[in-house]
Amino acid sequence: MSKHVGASTSDLAAAAAEFARSGVAVVKELVPRPVAVYLSSVLSVMHGAGRLTSDRSQVPGAFVTYGDPAFDTLLPLLAGPMSQITGVELWPTYSFARTYLHGQELTKHSDRPSCQYSVTVHLGASDDEAWPIEITDLGGADRSIELAPGDGLAYLGCELTHWRGPCPSQWYSQAFLHYVDRSDRNLVFDGRPSLGRPRPN
Repeated sequence: MSKHVGASTSDLAAAAAEFARSGVAVVKELVPRPVAVYLSSVLSVMHGAGRLTSDRSQVPGAFVTYGDPAFDTLLPLLAGPMSQITGVELWPTYSFARTYLHGQELTKHSDRPSCQYSVTVHLGASDDEAWPIEITDLGGADRSIELAPGDGLAYLGCELTHWRGPCPSQWYSQAFLHYVDRSDRNLVFDGRPSLGRPRPN
């Protein structure tokens, strides 16, 4: 992957300006589309092998994985672009990936302390049906944002409420990559000794 992974320098600069204004920014092809498609296939294989768990919190019945090496590997690769977008030197905490099924919803929420600065990347779906992410920005405006495979939505995870309505597709895969300010060293790797490890007890 290139220095800026999939996004161009001009796209990152535009995203940084929008993030400073609203706490939300879309980055086209933050992850190159072929990589996004590959990671969607990884989730499919993991599901078939019984290596995904059933979400019991935000989206009951969806299939999820925490800190898998395939997704945690994205954290250091995207730390530079995310630091540029947010204007903050960042440490990675953890990755999370979820495959939603038809009709499932993501309830309104904000995130826990390990998710100060987050980016969610669309990986793939069973069809091209639009399924926007809903988020309330720093100005109090509710925004509806659609992502193509590889596109990322950077946002202030702990500050901004975000949600999704019912999933229109048979399945829809998404990755979530979380970071914190470098001053919060106690949150680095989400309490794990390194990336690629299971959730701490």
